[in-house]
Amino acid sequence: MKILLAYGSVYGSTEEIAQKLAKILTDQGESVDLLRLKKRTRVDLSQYDGVILGTPVYTDNPLAECKLFWENYEDELLTKRFGFFLTGANPKKLEKRIRYFLSFDLQNVIVAKGHFGGRFIEVKKMRFLHRMYMKMIAAQEGIPNIQLSEENALAFANDYLGIVNEEAMPACAEDEE
Repeated sequence: MKILLAYGSVYGSTEEIAQKLAKILTDQGESVDLLRLKKRTRVDLSQYDGVILGTPVYTDNPLAECKLFWENYEDELLTKRFGFFLTGANPKKLEKRIRYFLSFDLQNVIVAKGHFGGRFIEVKKMRFLHRMYMKMIAAQEGIPNIQLSEENALAFANDYLGIVNEEAMPACAEDEE
């Protein structure tokens, strides 16, 4: 299967996770193209059997270029094997954020979803208000850590590929709403 793994990243966490997932999928024999999204990203999705999209969450919103990507390519994404993952604080809000971010149609075609946490990789590069916001979130929810263990990354990849592995750990925590 040829897979596009598209992601947005500001400070590096989502990029790191996308690279790790791409390696796992490649090690399982899949062909994976990594694409860091920009505001005006153009891509020919017809050459791909599947798409995985990863976005960080800032102030409870997805990165603008990721949102533009799934909005601009929704019709094509509906015809692909679609995986979706988030990075950032509070993995317990995965389902709620998917319902808020994605159209009902896209929500229904997701074959794998995950929330892999995040971390403050480039704190010195953050704008002042963003640093203050992140400190506030960290005080409320704890400092997030990348939660991409080999087990949950493999579980995400297996979910995406449709491989049944009863010993694999779930790729995300259950919601607490």
